[in-house]
Amino acid sequence: MPDLHADRCLEDLRAAGFRIAMDDFGSGFSSLAQLAVLPVDTLKFDRQFIRGIHTPNGRRIVDTIITLAGELGLTTIAEGIETAAEADVVRRAGCSLAQGYHFARPMAADDVRLLLATPQAVREPDGLTG
Repeated sequence: MPDLHADRCLEDLRAAGFRIAMDDFGSGFSSLAQLAVLPVDTLKFDRQFIRGIHTPNGRRIVDTIITLAGELGLTTIAEGIETAAEADVVRRAGCSLAQGYHFARPMAADDVRLLLATPQAVREPDGLTG
């Protein structure tokens, strides 16, 4: 169970206008039980689920995570999207956002500014953002 002090801090942050994201959902310390008690707005699910997305069970797990998050009113972010096919699968499943090498490689802050200043360089492929 989460620490009550941490829970109160998260509630205070939300009251101040911050949105709370649970990162790397499905790995480490982020669990289903925490979704029931922590005040989160966004669920970022781990790349490990994307790796198996082209298997029947892997696809079902991704679909279930996205559906569960939607039922809880959470925004979903798929981490580690590396191909157009992966982007298409999470988009069709209803995922809100995505990030990964398919959209852009890591870059320096100055390069990000240049990228964002070029309208053609930044696009929203089929409802997903990088």
